[in-house]
Amino acid sequence: MSTNAEIRKWILTNPFVGILLFQIVVILLLASNNKTLSFISRTNIDWLGREAVYTLHLVHIPQEKKNSFLLDARVLSVADSLSVEEASGMIRLYVQKDSAASSLQQGDIIAVACKPSLPRKSADDFDYSKYLIYNGIAAQAYSDSLSWRKVSHSAIYTPQAIAERVRAFLAKTYNNPNISRRNASIISALTLGDRSTLDADTRSAFVNAGAMHILAVSGLHVGIIYLLLLRLLTGFGLWTPLYKRKYL
Repeated sequence: MSTNAEIRKWILTNPFVGILLFQIVVILLLASNNKTLSFISRTNIDWLGREAVYTLHLVHIPQEKKNSFLLDARVLSVADSLSVEEASGMIRLYVQKDSAASSLQQGDIIAVACKPSLPRKSADDFDYSKYLIYNGIAAQAYSDSLSWRKVSHSAIYTPQAIAERVRAFLAKTYNNPNISRRNASIISALTLGDRSTLDADTRSAFVNAGAMHILAVSGLHVGIIYLLLLRLLTGFGLWTPLYKRKYL
C-alpha cells in the first residue's frame, strides 16, 4: 500500500482528526479576521461627541458585564431634530443590564440616544482610547434601559461572525450539570482561549503554582500535542486506541 493511501486511511479512521481540523479552521478564521475592522478610517466619524439618535448594527456577540452589556456595533445613521444622515465607523456601547438587553444578539439593529466620546486614560496610564482605535473602534458610549430600542435584525455571515457563533456554541456545551463551574471555566480557557469566566481564586491558584502560562495554550496546541503523542504511542505499539480495540 502506498504512503498516500496509508495517510488517507489514517485520516479517515482517526476520529480525532476531525476535531483537530475543525479547531484549525475556527482558529484561522479568528486570526485572519481579528483585525478586519481595523481599516476603518477615522475621517468619517464627524458624529464623535454629537448627542443624537444612532442606528447601530451589532457586529459581535454581546458580552455580559457586571452591570451592563458590552456591544460593538457599526454606525449606520445619525439623526437629530434637523436631519438624518448616513454614517460609518465603529462604536462600543454599554447598555444597562435588563431582560431586554440580555436578549440582544449579533446582527440586531438598534436605535439609541447617546453621545459617543473617546475614553480618558485610566489611573494606571493605560491608553484605552488608543486600544479601541487599534481594534477599529472610534468611540464609546453608555445608555440606560430607556434610551434604546431594537429596530430589526440583519444576520452577519462574515468568517469572523461565524467563528464567533461556533465558539459561543462550544462554550455553551461546557455548561453541563456534570461539570463544575470552575472546571468548565478552565476547560473553556484551555480549548477556546476564553479566560473571562475564570474566578479570582482559580487565577490565583495558577499564578501561585507558576502555571499561568498553561492557560495561554490554545485548543489547537492541545490537539497537535495529542495527535503527536497518539501517533508515537500507536506507532511503537505502546497503546491501542479505543476505536481499534476488539472486545469479546
